[in-house]
Amino acid sequence: MIALLDNWPRLRRIFSGPERILLCLDFDGTLAPIVRRPGSARLAASTGRLLAGISSDPRFAVAIVSGRSLREVRKRVGIPGIIYAGNHGLELQGPGLRYLIPRARALRPAFASLLADLRRALRPLPGVSLEGKGLSLSVHFRRMSGSNLARLNRLVAAALAQSGRRRIMRLSRGKKVLEFRPRLAWDKGRIVCWLRRELRRKGDRDLLPVYVGDDRTDEDAFRALSGLGVTVRVGRPRASSAARYFLRHVGEVRRFLFNLRALRRQPGHSPRPAGRPRRRRISRSGKSPDIG
Repeated sequence: MIALLDNWPRLRRIFSGPERILLCLDFDGTLAPIVRRPGSARLAASTGRLLAGISSDPRFAVAIVSGRSLREVRKRVGIPGIIYAGNHGLELQGPGLRYLIPRARALRPAFASLLADLRRALRPLPGVSLEGKGLSLSVHFRRMSGSNLARLNRLVAAALAQSGRRRIMRLSRGKKVLEFRPRLAWDKGRIVCWLRRELRRKGDRDLLPVYVGDDRTDEDAFRALSGLGVTVRVGRPRASSAARYFLRHVGEVRRFLFNLRALRRQPGHSPRPAGRPRRRRISRSGKSPDIG
């Protein structure tokens, strides 16, 4: 993996070349630090100002792609005029854009029933909190004693086995969180690709997708955009990650946003005629075709 900020003088040309950038960012662990209580996560005022400045620049389309519900992530970021995707891409809203998978919406009663069962089953475990998100459900255990982990796993597995839930739900793991999601072929990678296609259809032909995230669920987006855009993992470099670049922590994400905000277009760059899209691929070496 390539340290993005350490190589910024060389990589700047990748970001200053295209007519427009689709900037996709996870929330928890990317824009806001991971906290013991998920309800306490906050976007720093300085980060919010940078995002607002970038979103006001016509060179950028900004999307927040989160595992939180659409309503929750919109409330925590609070910037009008940008694109929000919640529940790992099951729902999306933005200027002139709206998306919701009908099959996921039909599962709301099943997730409400699961939430009620888990509240009863997990009550004896201190430090566990539940986050019902309508289209999915998260079990947070960052504050739970590690000695209770095996018991938590057994209780969660038992709840999943009830009422035929395994046929309609799947269980995944994140950073100190267990997530129940619909058993659908949909994830953050698919919603980002859908968004890219929609923006290109609306006229953004020379569009560079950039995705920044820190969790296992963001790996779906890294894989989907491999060779098509810039993928950035937040955290220590990891050989198993599909991301090409890395930023070490949330503070470096803020510095990256500052650098994007200060970008200027390459001298002599002129838009390509409509109907002649530029096919932009990012090589395994981290160089774009524009860089010798």
